[in-house]
Amino acid sequence: TVTGGQPIQTDFTAPEVSSISFSDTTTLSEFTQAAGEKLQIYYDASDIGSGINYLSIGFRDEVSGQSFSGYDYDRDGIITIHLSDSLFAGDYYLTDMNIYDDNYRQNHTSYSKNGTKTSRTWNEQENTWDYFTSLSSLSAKDFKLTVTGGQPIQTDFTAPEVSSISFSDT
Repeated sequence: TVTGGQPIQTDFTAPEVSSISFSDTTTLSEFTQAAGEKLQIYYDASDIGSGINYLSIGFRDEVSGQSFSGYDYDRDGIITIHLSDSLFAGDYYLTDMNIYDDNYRQNHTSYSKNGTKTSRTWNEQENTWDYFTSLSSLSAKDFKLTVTGGQPIQTDFTAPEVSSISFSDT
């Protein structure tokens, strides 16, 4: 008999994010922050059963192609991201957000920038994952961070040319 192990999984419901904001007091879907500074993103989430394990979020600037991500492992509803000094200045839009519960077989929900969400839940009877995709009530497609003071975006795409070369006899 094994004792003290993990209890049998009884939670087969994916966690949900109900709100996301750049402010802890009001809904704010656009924000400006300088490269090299600390950014905080606030969210409300819930899970029926085992509780939340962690949440991840990703951003991408379509012009430069540069991206960054952040995580909340302590489940306090705040994602803290230290923006790199090397980020390009520009508009970074949310690309994805993922939340996982605390089960052995983690149920999870993924939110996409196109306004959909996909939930993955464990099907105990079939011993496999079930996937459900639907429109999300969470407005993630317009969630934007404008980074200022970062590296300027490259505008020179011309390779250097050698215009002359000479040799010395000495």
